[in-house]
Amino acid sequence: MNTGIDLYRLLLARGLVQSKREFSREFCGSAPNYLCLRGDRQLPDHIVLRILRRLIRERRFVLAAYVARELLWPDAPPGLLRSGR
Repeated sequence: MNTGIDLYRLLLARGLVQSKREFSREFCGSAPNYLCLRGDRQLPDHIVLRILRRLIRERRFVLAAYVARELLWPDAPPGLLRSGR
C-alpha cells in the first residue's frame, strides 16, 4: 500500500483535489511534482500529519479519522475507514 497515492485518490474522489500536482502543493506543502517523485515510498509522517491538520481545520472529521488511522496504524487490515466510507 502507498499512503500517498491512497490519500490522493481519496481526496480526488471527494473532489478536494483535481491533480497530483495540486495534492502535492496544497496538502503536502511541497513541490508540485512531490507525489510523483516519491514513487512507491510512503509519505513521511510529518506530511501525513500536515494533511491531518488541514482536514481538521477544514472540519472534515471523517477524512481526518482516515488519515489519523494511516498515521497511527499504517499496516492495519482494511476496514470501514479504509474503504473511504
